Order: sequence, then structure tokens, then C-alpha cells
Amino acid sequence: MSKKSIPWAEARENILSDPEVNAIYEAELQTERIREQLLSCLCSDEQK
Repeated sequence: MSKKSIPWAEARENILSDPEVNAIYEAELQTERIREQLLSCLCSDEQK
């Protein structure tokens, strides 16, 4: 039994074509961006 290799970009596109998966993915990205912004803000406040 041979395994067929799929390029990551194609696999990612197929996975994210599911609206529910895409919504969860976008929410995780937004959470990560907000976390980075908060950390940046906290770090700049500590330097003052």
C-alpha cells in the first residue's frame, strides 16, 4: 500500500474550506494577535 503525498498548501486549503474549521482557525488567529498586542502593551508599560 503506497501513501500519496499532498502538498501542505493544498491540504490546508482543503481543510480550511470547511466553514466551521475556518471560523475556528480565524478565531485562534485573532486570539493570538490580541495576546501579542497585550504582551507588547504590558512590556512597554513596564519600561516606563
